[in-house]
Formats: sequence, structure tokens, C-alpha cells
Amino acid sequence: MYRYRSPKNTPLCTTSLDIEGGFYSVTKQYSGMGNVEKALETLAGREAVGEKFFDLAVLTLADTLDCKWAAIGELSDDGNSIKVIAACEAGVLKESWSYGLPGTPCCKVYMQEKSEPHWFIPDGTAELFPDDLALAEKGVRSYRGELFLNEAGNKIGHIFVMDDRPAEDNLQTRSFFRMVAQRTGAEFRRVQTLKLLAESEIRYQAVVHDQTEMISRYTPDGMRTFVNRAYCKACGKDRDELLDASAYEGMTEEDLARLKKLKLTLTPENPTGEYEISYPDPAGGLIWQMWTKRAIYDDKGNVIEYQAVGRDVSENRQYQERLSLALIDAENANRGKSEFLATMSHELRTPLNAIVGFSEVMMSKLFGSFGSSKYEDYIGDIHNSSIHLLNLVNDILDLSVIEAGEHQLAMEQLQLSNIANDCLPLFLVETQKKNIEYICELPEALPMLVADKRALKQILLNILSNAVKFTPEGGKIFLSANAVNGKHIVKIKDTGRGIAPEMLPRLTDPFVSTEIHPHNTQEGTGLGLAIVDSLVKLHGGTLYIESVVGKGTTVTVALPSEAKPSQATIPDRQKTHV
Repeated sequence: MYRYRSPKNTPLCTTSLDIEGGFYSVTKQYSGMGNVEKALETLAGREAVGEKFFDLAVLTLADTLDCKWAAIGELSDDGNSIKVIAACEAGVLKESWSYGLPGTPCCKVYMQEKSEPHWFIPDGTAELFPDDLALAEKGVRSYRGELFLNEAGNKIGHIFVMDDRPAEDNLQTRSFFRMVAQRTGAEFRRVQTLKLLAESEIRYQAVVHDQTEMISRYTPDGMRTFVNRAYCKACGKDRDELLDASAYEGMTEEDLARLKKLKLTLTPENPTGEYEISYPDPAGGLIWQMWTKRAIYDDKGNVIEYQAVGRDVSENRQYQERLSLALIDAENANRGKSEFLATMSHELRTPLNAIVGFSEVMMSKLFGSFGSSKYEDYIGDIHNSSIHLLNLVNDILDLSVIEAGEHQLAMEQLQLSNIANDCLPLFLVETQKKNIEYICELPEALPMLVADKRALKQILLNILSNAVKFTPEGGKIFLSANAVNGKHIVKIKDTGRGIAPEMLPRLTDPFVSTEIHPHNTQEGTGLGLAIVDSLVKLHGGTLYIESVVGKGTTVTVALPSEAKPSQATIPDRQKTHV
């Protein structure tokens, strides 16, 4: 405190106060405002915080400035209303309330520039703001107010005093009021920060403690610093038992070694990693957990803590094990089915070949003519039916061999046009009977294709036979191919009756009758495209089928141009395709 003389030679006193790094001072006459020093010391004390401080601030202002009313207001988020958080009238604290900001003298405070947040009305306040009926009712004449700003410079509240007498705006009064306003604004910001921190803590509790995942944090040497409720529940211990205890306790040497190896891979750029552990279940099984570890670094790149988030994956593990066992059972069952079909097919082919052979002898009348022409019709029916059954048996045998994984491919370099020409005699007769135009558009410069010759021929023949069978008289069939991006793309397009969209996904399913989809090689077998699809997949290729009802079907086969050759061969056998 220091003294000097005013121009009127009146003794003056200046009191200084350091608030949030700023230096503020108020000057008072010895003859008045004698409680300034005590008021400032009280407001600067550490015991005055929060609501207690705000109550003390309004009482101090009203008493020191000899005003009837003093209050502190918080601006609403929309900026249209004020919530009074502390107020007094005639030295008595009042309950909080809210009021609309427009049309009040407080509204002028919020219209002030941030650099000059002070506003003063010496007299006539009620007349200047006729819409504020409370002013006239109370007989308010003078008003003084100042803004609060937050750290971002946004307006968040204000402090004001009012009186039913005129007031003078002298240096002493303004300095004291502004000092209290600055101190109140600092406390206001502190309270808002604490409120935000409390809200953040609530959100943190909701996010962390209420999570079903186990969450913990521990120091580099393994001492836990935090655990959530799920972690405590999984460990069967209270929080106090787990904190400041080793997170490595109970881990096997193998798991510890894997965890140590994982930590060595973590960097500030890639701070997370996963690992799985298991430990005995009291019920006799195993409990499996998947953990995500995150390394937390300081500004120098040193690990200061690890965060671990874990979840129980025992049920998923058990599901995977059950699924693996089910797949093994399914494969065994499928293999058994294929072996049965292969055996039965072999057993059926022998008598069928005999029936076909004897019926052909009888049809040739090698040992003389029949007594009746009807016998010739019967022999023809026997022969055709036998051929049909033989084809069915052959299809079943092909599919069962493929499904059993015993279908080996003899890979060699092939010219696609030669394979197409080999297929032509086997379906040409049918195209001529139905007056179908067959158009082959294979480029002469088409590269060689590495594939199994017999399998490739069967693929083309089955698809072409389907096209002939389901293309009406006078229709067209197109065969085209090209090589692109290491693949041979073969397309067979017909102008047949097409296939309904809902039937397309099932076209390659085995044993689907022609009533469900007609696009199969053999009537009643449903195996033609199933065999094609299997052979294409054996080559590492893909089968695509597109169709429009009433317009036709396009079957596309994409095969790798350079497949690895195999020395295994497929037994050749006679087969009728049309």
C-alpha cells in the first residue's frame, strides 16, 4: 500500500491484488470506502470458492459500493436468457432465478466489446428500459455491469449492481468493481471447468467402468494403476486387491514370453497389438481371452504406461472347435457318400455295358431277323434306356471321384480350337435336326491353354449340349474366346428359352431335376453343370452363368492360362453326351 495526494490535496490509498497473473489496483479515499482492503482480502482468500465465493462477492459489492442489489448471472447456451447464480437485496441473499435477456440493461453489457466489457448507467435505468417491468417496480435508477469471458474468449456470464439512487462513475468505484468482477470471472471459469471435468468423469465412468470388456492400466514393470468393474469381476477380486499388484501374476512363462515379444513390436507410430491367452477354468475347461495392448508414451517416446482391453472369447473358441469337428464329420460323410456312389457306379456299369452290347447285336440282326417288328422297337427302347442309364452312372462316377478328391488332372498345352473341333461331331447331328446355326468365333492367334484335355473337352461338350437341347428350332449358338490378364475366357451363348433368375444360384447343385431347372446336360440327372463347375474349379477357374427368360443363356468359363501340369491321368471311357 502507498499514499499520494489528489489534486484537491485529499489523502488517498491504493490497494493492489494479483489475480490469475494480472495486477489490479483500486484507489480509495481515506475518508470513505473504508472496508475496501478487508473486502479484497476476503475475496482473495483461498477459503472462498465456488458458490460460497459468489455469495460473498455479491454481498461485498453491495456493502462496499452501498448498493441495494448485486447479482452474478450465467448466460444460457442460446444467449437469450440469464440464470442468476448469486444475488442479494438490501444485504440479504436471494434464491436463484432466471430471466430473459432482451430488453434489460444486462443485454447492453453483452453488447459491449470484449476489450471493454464494462457498462455503467448513472441514472434513469428504469426509463431507458421500459420493457423490463421489474426495474420500474423496484425503482432502479443506477446500474453497473461487466462481462465474463471463457478461455476461448466467448461471453459466458456477467456481474452487476443496481441501486434506487443515482451513482457516480469515479475512479475508486470503477476500479473496485472491476477488480471484483475480474476475480469473480476467474472463479466462474474455474467452476465451469470443474463442471466440465465432472461431466467428463461421468462419461468416462460410463464408457470405461460400465463396459463389458475388461480394462486395466499398468506401469512398464507390471503394477496395475487402474481396473474397471468387468476386470474385477473376471478376476474375482475387489478393486483395492488388484491395484498396485502385478498384472503378470498367474500368467504362464509361455504367455509372458509372447506378451514380451508383442511389447517389443509396439512403437509410437503403431502403439497397439493383440494376443490371446488361456488359463484353467475351475469347472475343468479352459478360459480363453483376447487382449488388445496399447503402449502410452511420453513426449520423449518412452513408455510410461500400458492399457489393456480384454474380452472373453471362450464361447467363440468352443464354437470354432465345434465347427471344425462338424466340418470333419461332414467331409467324412461326403467322402463316404462319394465312395458308395463310386462303388455302386462301378457295379452298375458292368451289367449296363452288357445290356448295351447285346442290344446293339440284336439291333444289327447278327444272328437273323426277329419274328415280329415290335421286337425291333423294344430292342431300340432297351438300347436307348441303357445308354441313358450308362450316362447317368458315368456322371455319378465323375462327380463322386471329384468330390472324393481323387480326380487328378493331366495338364498339357492345348489349342482351344482343336478341342472345340473334337466336340463338334458329338452334337452336330442334333443341331442339324433342329436347324440350329452354330457359330464358332475363336481367334487364330489365341495363345495356348494349359489344361487337362479330357476335362476341357467335357466342360465344352456339356455346356454345348445344354445349349443345343434347350435352344428351339431355328436358334443360334455362339462359341467365342479370348485371353486377357493371364486367363482364357470362353463364352457359350444360345438363343434358347432362358432360365428364371431365382433358379440361377442352383444351376450347379448336383441332383437337381430338370423340372426345377432345365439347363442340365442329361434329362433327369441334374449333374451336367455340377460336373462342369467341379472341373472348372479343379483348374482354378470360375464359372459364370447369365440368363434372360425368353432370350437365352450365356455361360462363361474363366481358366488360368498357365496352370501347373500334373502327371496323373483320368481313365478314359466311352460316353454319350447328346
